[in-house]
Amino acid sequence: PLSFKRNTAAHAEDPCCWLLCQLPNIEPAIFKNHCCNYYSTITMKLSRMDEEVGRRQSSESIEKTSLIGAIEVSDFRDSGDDDSVPSDTVRRGLVPATSDDYDDEYEYNDRLSSKRKQKSNGENIPSRSRNEKDGGDDIDDDCCGGVLHRTLLPDDGISFRGYPLVEGSFTIKLLKFIFITFLFIAITHVIVGKLFSDRDKTLQLWHIWVFDGDLIVRDAVVVFLVGRLWKQRGIDHLAWVGTAVLANVYFECQNFVPFLQHSVTLFQMHCVWPWELWAFVVVLIPSVGALVAAHVIRAHQQRILLMKLMELALCFFFFVAPLAPSSYFHFHHWYAGFLIAMHANFDVWWSRFAMAWCWGMYMNGIAVYGRDPVLTCEYAYFLTVDNRCPYVSCYLELLEEMKKHPENHTHVEMVPADWRNCSSEGYLP
Repeated sequence: PLSFKRNTAAHAEDPCCWLLCQLPNIEPAIFKNHCCNYYSTITMKLSRMDEEVGRRQSSESIEKTSLIGAIEVSDFRDSGDDDSVPSDTVRRGLVPATSDDYDDEYEYNDRLSSKRKQKSNGENIPSRSRNEKDGGDDIDDDCCGGVLHRTLLPDDGISFRGYPLVEGSFTIKLLKFIFITFLFIAITHVIVGKLFSDRDKTLQLWHIWVFDGDLIVRDAVVVFLVGRLWKQRGIDHLAWVGTAVLANVYFECQNFVPFLQHSVTLFQMHCVWPWELWAFVVVLIPSVGALVAAHVIRAHQQRILLMKLMELALCFFFFVAPLAPSSYFHFHHWYAGFLIAMHANFDVWWSRFAMAWCWGMYMNGIAVYGRDPVLTCEYAYFLTVDNRCPYVSCYLELLEEMKKHPENHTHVEMVPADWRNCSSEGYLP
């Protein structure tokens, strides 16, 4: 095709001369020689033009790769020094070099053009932090941020004497999240049991492990996926763990504030909550509202607000809608932490702080009271009757008798107190 292109171009330049050069016996020979030399000159000129175009394309490709590599190379730095970047990182293709590695094509083009201008002006190209890729703030440049966010274990893999035990950043971060959750629950349970009396005194660690362990793992997986924790660094660093500790301290300090010692149920809110607690909630509204507004603005700026609203709708559909209509509904603070934590999923300091705080609330609730069901005794009643547990055999026989002869019995099944009537009697969830 290249030869055909050159011949066609030479033909277009001087078709008569091109034709003379192609014919075998043309007299006088001087005309043929002249035309062939002219044709060769045109062909060489076109060849040089092709080579120049190829060099330009190659130069632009190399420039693009080097610029994007400079932007992304800090993704492979955990300690902040250049030695932590593998020498063959770019050669092995680990440094993204195309727009597909960016969440947004406009972000890719803007960064590329700005880096080209900096390079043409002789400026140093600043490295792009891991958090900046997802719109986060750079936390590795300052010494304090480096200490606060340095992970205890690597995020890319764990090996023993050269034999890999676990590999893959996704798997490592998930396992660290689950392990730290269980460890935190255990430590909190022991400390609270020795220092505070407002707790479930019958709850033991083996109860949590046997009866709640699988549910805790499921909760952690949901928060890990919806919360985009695989995109962030692992949670085993001082900033995340320290925030969770602060959340635990806050909830245990509620023992010393009488008006905070109330549950979030319809009956409690309507009939029991003192005015001080309502005033406290009113004070919290601006802070919580500002945090929610910050997330909405962030999502709008990144053009993912519709996706975030879809996530909220799905979580409400699966985790809230089936439970909320029940009269036994109890808004445990482990449940609140679970619902809120997963949606504070932007990789910026205030969103990470909100997630760590809410997950600390989740871990505190389980460590102190256990992962009690949101539907309280209604759920326990369903399991008991559905499994026909023998310790309620007399009650089950009574229910069967009531079905056969309803006119002879006035006994009714477990009924919660009506939250609309504060003087009503019944079970208080």
